[in-house]
Amino acid sequence: MSCPSVPAASAESMEAIALRSKFVTLEPSGDYIAHGRLANGLRVAVRPLHAEDREAVRAGFAVLSERSRSSRFVTSKPSLNDRELHVLVDDVDQHDHVALMLVWCRSGKLDVLLGEGRFIRLHRDPTIADASVTIGDDIQGLGAGRFLTRVLADVALDLGVERFTATMTATNTASLRLMQSIGTITQNTVASGAREVVVDLTPGVPATRI
Repeated sequence: MSCPSVPAASAESMEAIALRSKFVTLEPSGDYIAHGRLANGLRVAVRPLHAEDREAVRAGFAVLSERSRSSRFVTSKPSLNDRELHVLVDDVDQHDHVALMLVWCRSGKLDVLLGEGRFIRLHRDPTIADASVTIGDDIQGLGAGRFLTRVLADVALDLGVERFTATMTATNTASLRLMQSIGTITQNTVASGAREVVVDLTPGVPATRI
């Protein structure tokens, strides 16, 4: 699947955001699995994470705001160590540990990393997986998280995963809404400032991939 075209106005505004926010860039990829359009008109794509993305994952985490790191990872640590990178990149097999990258792919230029989503199957039940989605600060609120979460859920269903579990801060209502958008919440508990959610996945509709 090729890179989608980008409306000129959206491209110009995103160029400004990319320069201001120091978004991480990636080598263009030919294996985009889904295309979408954000609320500002920007066309984005999703592709699998590659082993060569290791430094991009490290840099992408580092440029997240403290608020985003705390909401997503339930920690405000400023960087990932080598052991964490091994889990996030080297352990990915795109079956039991699936990781996807949301990018703005620009014709003739490097891709811009906008977010990433992943799920890891539970050993006790391979139909259940722990899932997470991270979106860059300046692209939040435009539907990027919802789109990536839907694609992640569709990939999971294709691979036999029926249910996601997710951990987030108790106040992270945005992540809770993302989980609600892909299925039915069957468990929602809060303890010690953390929220644990279980969602039974339901298939998306063709409009979620354009």
